[in-house]
Amino acid sequence: ISSYVLPEDNSIGMVMSGLVGDISYVQGAGEAGWYANDAWYGELSELDVTSGYWVRMEGDGELPIDHVATLSGSGFPYNVSREYDLHTGANLVSFPSEGSFDISTALPDNIEANIKAIIGEGTIAVHDGGGWFGSLSKFEGLHGYWIFSDEDISFSFNLGPANNGSGAREAAPTQMAKPEGLEFAQSSKQAFYFVMDESVLQEEMVENGDWFVSFCGSVMTGSRKYQGEATDIPVMGYDGHHSTTGYCESGDTPQFKLFKSTTGEMID
Repeated sequence: ISSYVLPEDNSIGMVMSGLVGDISYVQGAGEAGWYANDAWYGELSELDVTSGYWVRMEGDGELPIDHVATLSGSGFPYNVSREYDLHTGANLVSFPSEGSFDISTALPDNIEANIKAIIGEGTIAVHDGGGWFGSLSKFEGLHGYWIFSDEDISFSFNLGPANNGSGAREAAPTQMAKPEGLEFAQSSKQAFYFVMDESVLQEEMVENGDWFVSFCGSVMTGSRKYQGEATDIPVMGYDGHHSTTGYCESGDTPQFKLFKSTTGEMID
């Protein structure tokens, strides 16, 4: 998640106060805070309006983003031109606007070639030099993103009013209803594999409506509906939480299968 504005008191206790009883921890890029015994602990004490965060919920609850986004006074202003400083490698960042924007439109032309991949919650977009492919097609307000850069750069998103939603493509495949048995728990450790083998994608083997499914041993770790060439398959990893027990760890090799929606058959 991310916020495009934060109150003047941006302490983790203030921003997350509406989730007491449901929240267990908030994880940023290299720092985390956890809630226990009616108090917050850890090195993450304040939230940054330019950063994205993983939020672990243990019960039913809804993050009070609307409340945070409408605060007024001496807090951070709503600033779609906010500057982001990326270092070489992975950066967990916020998105500074409400609405949705096509990735290629939102990234300035002079830095787009430096961005090699963008990862969201169970989705990915990869830049191959000529364009973007993968299940992630647009940036959206209140979401956080891992942006992978090949050098240190500073930029502001290209978010003029005329661009808001103008180039947005269809909703990502992850928003589609999954067949029973293909659901998986979101992990903060995730990888993505692309099916590029023409022999796998030939018409008689895979058809519209089929699903690619990943496993680590006997545990299903991800699924993605077939969307044509360069379909990405998520593989969730074990991140220390009980909901991800059995998911892939360093050194494991995931296995992939094809779920035929017409017959319910799972093919190696």
